[in-house]
Amino acid sequence: MFTPGVGIPLLPGRLVLMLLLLSVSEPRLSQACPGLLASTSGCSCTDERSKTHGIQAFGRRVSCSKEELTEPPDAGLMPNRTVTLILSHNKIRVLRNGSFFGLYALEKLSR
Repeated sequence: MFTPGVGIPLLPGRLVLMLLLLSVSEPRLSQACPGLLASTSGCSCTDERSKTHGIQAFGRRVSCSKEELTEPPDAGLMPNRTVTLILSHNKIRVLRNGSFFGLYALEKLSR
């Protein structure tokens, strides 16, 4: 009797398709944020699902925690679709007006 999926070798096309589907469904590993490298080398970016206006879209989570920052990084250097910004465990005491100007997708700020 034949059992589906047993003993059938994966064709290269099927293997590529499976790997592609796995890479899309799995959360991305942290990676450096290209624009932030010059000012804060320890910031990392990951993909994150945004829930803006009831529509689920992908945004970026930027984490700059434990960097000894005295002020937030320049908003112009962060990815346009930043939805979460983590600034915990820094030395930021004051947030100025306009500190996050241009980050229109920002939903969560953690200090």
